[in-house]
Amino acid sequence: MPNIKKMIKIKYTEKRLRNNFRLGLLFIALGIIFFLAPYVVGVGEYEFLLKAVGIGEIAGGIFGLIIYYYESKNQYLTFKNGELIKHTLIPKRVNLADVKSVKEFAGDIRLIMDEKEFIIDTNLIEPSSLLELKSELVSYRLLM
Repeated sequence: MPNIKKMIKIKYTEKRLRNNFRLGLLFIALGIIFFLAPYVVGVGEYEFLLKAVGIGEIAGGIFGLIIYYYESKNQYLTFKNGELIKHTLIPKRVNLADVKSVKEFAGDIRLIMDEKEFIIDTNLIEPSSLLELKSELVSYRLLM
């Protein structure tokens, strides 16, 4: 019988988190360069365009850093009180008691309920967390 009180986090790969962080910083740096380029080069008629692109790049970089922070804080999946939560912009939840069957195909684990599917992309999961995910699904008698 699964332990109802425990909470288990299934983590993103370190590579994914690191890449999100680096891309955020890269976009911010490019944005600053584009924004400051008219002052250094003195482009004249394209000054507004370069500043607009710079502001857009900075905004994209800040958004990338927000994604990095959210993903590193919440991680990919959480098992909590018999429920599996996928942390996306709008978190998706599935009660594990409602799962009828589980299929593994092409790097995905599909939890199938009566009217919907819950798809877990195993390529996004740290290898040690993938083992933990599979053992947790076995403990709920969903995966053999």
